Amino acid sequence: MRTNTIVFCLVLGFILLLSGCKKKKLVYVVEGVVTNQSFNQPFASLTLKVEIKKAVNAFYSTTTTVTTNSKGYYRFELENDLIEKIRISAEPDLYFPIEQIIPYGNLSTETNVYNLNGYAKSWARLIFNNINPNSSDHLSYIKKDGKVNCPECCTSAAQDFYGATNDTVICINNGNTLYSYNYNLVGTPTYGFVSIYTAAFDTSEVILNY
Repeated sequence: MRTNTIVFCLVLGFILLLSGCKKKKLVYVVEGVVTNQSFNQPFASLTLKVEIKKAVNAFYSTTTTVTTNSKGYYRFELENDLIEKIRISAEPDLYFPIEQIIPYGNLSTETNVYNLNGYAKSWARLIFNNINPNSSDHLSYIKKDGKVNCPECCTSAAQDFYGATNDTVICINNGNTLYSYNYNLVGTPTYGFVSIYTAAFDTSEVILNY
């Protein structure tokens, strides 16, 4: 009887030892503030999608969503489950997509702070009118200020018009920010700078007569 009791105690002690040695998974805390830069205010009530890419997977999978409060603040926690990257994203209507990718190597056991920015969409309608055209006229212009590196963005390379011109170019831009370009009438002393602030959610027009 005593032997059975000793064996039972040893087995129980071994089980408790194993349980005590089992490591807890690390929990990462991510927080930050999302700012609506077009209106210089917090981006409130914005739903952020939180996705993770595991080292063993080729694609991201949705883990959770989190909504910003009235001050644009968000917070979430994730267990370290073979995380390779975390992606935080949102696609609010009439805004450019918001995205933040956090590599595993950038994560700390302390609170990880990632502040995000959102911009409303706006458009610049660039109108070019050659009011006294000659076949030899050559107008060249190049964007100076304006949104870049987006699928809808107008190029930052020089653009050219020849001869009689009555053309319109529409360029997307961050809302309530500057859009501008430099121009010159090649081979003449005519050159200049044109700019306009593009109103959020709207199309703003700028006309160049030359």
